[in-house]
Amino acid sequence: GAGSLKVSIIDSAGDLRGTASADVTTETPEPGWSEQDPLEWHRGMCKSIPAALDAAGAAPGENGGAKIVH
Repeated sequence: GAGSLKVSIIDSAGDLRGTASADVTTETPEPGWSEQDPLEWHRGMCKSIPAALDAAGAAPGENGGAKIVH
């Protein structure tokens, strides 16, 4: 599984304006298994979205959409 969650702010011209990330723990309870806590993803998003907006110099509501990719 992924070791972190990353948020990128991209403007309408396709230029990267800001990013932020949060670590996500991956547990391996059995050989070949990978598990992550959905609440840890949620907490990471709640932390990273405002940080990425701040890094981009953007305010909430200035952006037209969002895309979440795993």
